Amino acid sequence: MAYDDKLARARELARSNIRDLAEDDGACIISVDHIAETSLPLSVKRSVPEIGGLVEGIHQRGNTNIALGLESASKVLSEEGGRIVLLSDGRANTTLDGGGTEGDELVENEILRLAKRLSERAISVSTISLGEDAFTTVLEGLTRATRGESMIDVDGRLEKTFDLRGREVTVYPIPEELPSGKPTWTKELNTKHVTVASTKLCNEFEERRLAFLLNPKSNRRARVSLLSIDDTQLAPFRSREPGITKRVSESSVILVDRTYRRHLGIRKGDAARLCIL
Repeated sequence: MAYDDKLARARELARSNIRDLAEDDGACIISVDHIAETSLPLSVKRSVPEIGGLVEGIHQRGNTNIALGLESASKVLSEEGGRIVLLSDGRANTTLDGGGTEGDELVENEILRLAKRLSERAISVSTISLGEDAFTTVLEGLTRATRGESMIDVDGRLEKTFDLRGREVTVYPIPEELPSGKPTWTKELNTKHVTVASTKLCNEFEERRLAFLLNPKSNRRARVSLLSIDDTQLAPFRSREPGITKRVSESSVILVDRTYRRHLGIRKGDAARLCIL
């Protein structure tokens, strides 16, 4: 699921959540990137066409500042508490003061500190993770801290729990032939993050397109989208690195970009667990 697909799915889920509200429930839609913008001010239930028009006006513009979105939503809610539904891939890449980067603990820790303050105000946060490259650990931590509900969007279905046993693999950096092999500020925003694996593992993945990479030491995890080592764009890498290519083809090694390694706390040569569901 590319970034445009994530946004389209977020729009669809936003419309669905508001349509399901009771007649006397209030709702507000806040979109967030480097700024937070209120697309639908807090009010009682609106008409479906009106909601649709407002949601379609949401566009991707810049960074992903989840903390800013949560802080903005909390200001809308009363002192009696309330509920926030966060639709995101969890790839926050900046703090409230503009620091941090994608997968950075600094960014995640700020979100979790804010979650604690929301919990103290009786505000729950439910999350729906979007995309095959979603950082699910931070979203799950947010829901645990606020007694919310954590769900994963899988081909238009919302699912909750998974058995993540999987197989052990060794992690190496992703080839520079792929856009996320040389991540920059711009590419982290606009590039789908993929993990390079054997054709055998990719064929397993294609059956349901649902896989997770897990750090067995910390239990941190994230969704991954798999690309075959035999893909044509990786021909230069296969010629340059025949030894690593062989190990990837044997399903003992996978190639992962630095945002994943940073987020999961995994270094080159570390063992991880790949779970294909």
